[in-house]
Amino acid sequence: MKRLLALITLAVLPALHAADYPVPVGAAAAHIFPYSMVGQLTFASGDGFYVGTGTVVQPRGVLTAGHNLYDPVGGWSTDLVFERARYDDTRLSVRVPLRIYVLAGYQVNSELYGGDSVRTFVRDTGGLYFKNRIHAGGL
Repeated sequence: MKRLLALITLAVLPALHAADYPVPVGAAAAHIFPYSMVGQLTFASGDGFYVGTGTVVQPRGVLTAGHNLYDPVGGWSTDLVFERARYDDTRLSVRVPLRIYVLAGYQVNSELYGGDSVRTFVRDTGGLYFKNRIHAGGL
């Protein structure tokens, strides 16, 4: 019975792996479009608007700094907009995230020790999840 389950699991795993992930663009495309998966993140925190950056790491996911998403004084950031490959008036895509995340411990440590603390800094990682794809097939 265990062998049967193992064989079924091995048969199903390739189908699960067949999800539509970004494809590496290769060296030539990377030299032509070196910043195609980096973007500008604008957001409101407290009484002001700020600008940060993020990197596309999956079809609907962006990795960014936790301090872009949460501030112990201003709370959670709002009005977030990610503009992929923004340069002057050119953008490859513009998306508003569906969900925002910070690394476990970042929020608590920023409230206890402040944003400049080493304890906070080592957890200064956040992520954005989007309803629609933000990439154009590359990674």
